[in-house]
Amino acid sequence: MKPFSHIVIFLIIFITVLYTETPAYAFPIDADRQLEFADTYFRSSQFPEAILEYNRFLFFFPDDPRKAQAKYKAGICCFRVKKYKDASGHFKKIFDSTDMSCSFDAGLMLARCYNVLGDFDRATEVMDQLITHTTISQKRDLAFYENGWLYLENGHFKEAEVFFLKISEENQSLFHAKDLTNEFGKYNDIKFKRPGLAGTLAILPGAGYLYCERANDALISFLFNTCLIYAAFESFDHDQYALGTLISFTAAGFYGGNIYGSVTSAQKYNRRAKKTFIEKLIQNKKIKIGPEADQCGITMGMDILF
Repeated sequence: MKPFSHIVIFLIIFITVLYTETPAYAFPIDADRQLEFADTYFRSSQFPEAILEYNRFLFFFPDDPRKAQAKYKAGICCFRVKKYKDASGHFKKIFDSTDMSCSFDAGLMLARCYNVLGDFDRATEVMDQLITHTTISQKRDLAFYENGWLYLENGHFKEAEVFFLKISEENQSLFHAKDLTNEFGKYNDIKFKRPGLAGTLAILPGAGYLYCERANDALISFLFNTCLIYAAFESFDHDQYALGTLISFTAAGFYGGNIYGSVTSAQKYNRRAKKTFIEKLIQNKKIKIGPEADQCGITMGMDILF
């Protein structure tokens, strides 16, 4: 019986070992292969997978000299999948570090992240630091260009023009700086609506809306207010004072709403016109400078896409 029991025990142990899952990383991880694995995902635009592998590389090899490059690419991947907060975290670590290999590029991307996240002040603060500490002409001009667009996209035309004009003469044509500043003149040709005038015209119900090119709202406002005023007048004329008072209060509310709505319509019209102007500039004039290269790539090869 003893030999049989030994055989049974052996089989149990054998089967247990056979079906026990081996940890995926039970064997030593090679830094070169791990980074190449992450880069493969990056080059094939499989950004979520690339993020995971770059983070794995950074975890297992925190002292590797290529860690800034891995952080930068992880940030680019996060940016591409619209995880802007995560992306800004990666770029900020590089920007604040003493490693200068990717510092400038990380700063540009950090400013872009802050801008997308709606933090204009922090974005301009980063750009100011880049401009102050950058001495290389091409990089400095790129910083002027990016900062100009940062101000332009947020509606600050005068400040944007100042930065575009700071681009060196040798790179003016590369960045189409003069074309951009010439386009700014067209902004003054936009026929903005005057909110004060819209409110004044609204004394006649609907006229303020009509001034703001909202014909349907103008017609509705005119008919509604006119009918209420007429109904209130008829009520008082027939000695129905309670009803007349009630209708008068209602009419006063709608009449005030007509004036307020006209003023806000003018403001909305102006914001929309300004936004449309900026979007057309972005579409027709902005040079797409993308982080496409395998290295810290905005300025490594000046990947400018026209």
